[in-house]
Amino acid sequence: MHDVFVSYASSDRTVAEAVRSKLQDAELGCWMAPHDIVAGTTWAEAIIEGVQASRSMVVVFSSRSNASSQVMREVDRAVAHKLPVVTFRIEDCRPTRAMEYFLSAQHWLDAFPEPGEPHLTALVEAVKRVAADKDGREARGARVLLEAAEAGDAAAATNLGLQALDRGDREDAQRWFRQAAESGDPIAATNLGLHAMGQNDSREAWRWLMVGAEGGDVMAATNLGLLAKEDNNVDEALHWLGVGAEGGDAMAATNLGMMLRDHRDRHQGIEWLEHGAAGGDVLAASELARMARGEA
Repeated sequence: MHDVFVSYASSDRTVAEAVRSKLQDAELGCWMAPHDIVAGTTWAEAIIEGVQASRSMVVVFSSRSNASSQVMREVDRAVAHKLPVVTFRIEDCRPTRAMEYFLSAQHWLDAFPEPGEPHLTALVEAVKRVAADKDGREARGARVLLEAAEAGDAAAATNLGLQALDRGDREDAQRWFRQAAESGDPIAATNLGLHAMGQNDSREAWRWLMVGAEGGDVMAATNLGLLAKEDNNVDEALHWLGVGAEGGDAMAATNLGMMLRDHRDRHQGIEWLEHGAAGGDVLAASELARMARGEA
């Protein structure tokens, strides 16, 4: 079990590394990508497992993380698992409506214009404090979440859907996801699309994954690419896998690399396979080894 999951946008990695170092110096165990992604685990699986194995979360908040669907997904998971969240705000920017919803009841710590040593020290103390009020915050949060979802708040409905998934109630999860997705929530739409994929309903999967991808959800883009690949639609597959790969999804990078290698640009394909391997994708590493042996 880790003390803290560190969530951040890739552009803020330097600050995130400083946060991780300071927390570890205070003997607080950290989970942070890509350091803790085990080889052979997909990026999405690793994130979910990392959140589940953590006691709290620190969000390095900036305009980049504010716009990141990956950070939103991580915060979603933290709230669903009732993790206390400390928002380490390194830039004076307003959160999006959905992000504000998830973080409004949490602990905010300003660290700008420069997130220096005093701010990092204050962060350590904040992380230690937030655990104290965990039970009361959980009860208040559950009540507010249900009230907001019943009033039509899409972000709240999405979170209730994720909580239902966690307890294995797929019917309730789909009900909340559909409510949120019909209001345009990308994470809910992605979950509906993934469920449809599991039911082999490619038309319904494509419909909802498109909503998710157009809303900026990386997982949705990756799965649209995989669906297009299955249909031998090379151009569509390359487009959506490219979106997923650029968003940091190792599975997307691997599949993009193989398609580019086989259909368009072998050199560029190798570069994306290397990205996939660096993200822990076993297939990417296997393909690179085969190519090195002259087998592909």
